Amino acid sequence: MIRQPYFATGDALRYDDGTTYADPAVRLDHAVTYEWPHALSEILGALLGAGLTLIALDEHRTIPWQALPQLIRTPEGFVLPSGGEQLALTFSLAARK
Repeated sequence: MIRQPYFATGDALRYDDGTTYADPAVRLDHAVTYEWPHALSEILGALLGAGLTLIALDEHRTIPWQALPQLIRTPEGFVLPSGGEQLALTFSLAARK
């Protein structure tokens, strides 16, 4: 179940759990972090507005770290437990000036 906004709301999402996706065993000294959602259209719009030309865009069904507790580890990376065809977990793009 998706619980956070996809589109920008103007407000930061506040987290206070003291961990990092890079290594869940590591405890951060400064546990509070803030994130702002950015829709794909906002990201692409910023690139195009800066005069860049988009040359590649891909969406991915897997993610290299367990970004969400319900993700399941597979040889390809972490995936959604079911309905993986309904939501991209990450994307990659290439642009040039």
